[in-house]
Amino acid sequence: MAKEHLGRYKNTLDCLQKVVQSEGVKALAIGLSPTLYRNCIWNSIFYGSMHEVEAHCLSELNNPVLSNLRSFCVGLSVGVFATCFNAPFDVVKSRMQSQLPGQCLYTTTLQALLKINREEGPRALWRGFVPKAIRLGVGQSIGLICFQNLIDSA
Repeated sequence: MAKEHLGRYKNTLDCLQKVVQSEGVKALAIGLSPTLYRNCIWNSIFYGSMHEVEAHCLSELNNPVLSNLRSFCVGLSVGVFATCFNAPFDVVKSRMQSQLPGQCLYTTTLQALLKINREEGPRALWRGFVPKAIRLGVGQSIGLICFQNLIDSA
């Protein structure tokens, strides 16, 4: 949560009520479209390529002793790779959600992508990429290790 919003709401329900009263129910869906694109793209690329990377690129780490290292490498590399493709949609989502009520700088996902690219250049669409890629890559690696250890122990 941004610092300027600290103390503004008592709890989640209070926040929900205030947002709906001041901005309407539609405010709850601001940024939904780029969020769906972002998540669908990331999950498709991550889960669509994870097994290929695991099977072909890291076969030398097939030793059971190195299985956690292998899972970490797979999760990290594929997580960073998938983030390359979904990062522009994350920027659009953040821009749409940070607009003030009544502001219409960004109206649709495509319009926002084109506007940011045109006015700020393509690099602006990957703003915040490094921390996002590290967070998603490491997070998925940990999740993958936990999942595989759970499956192995069952």
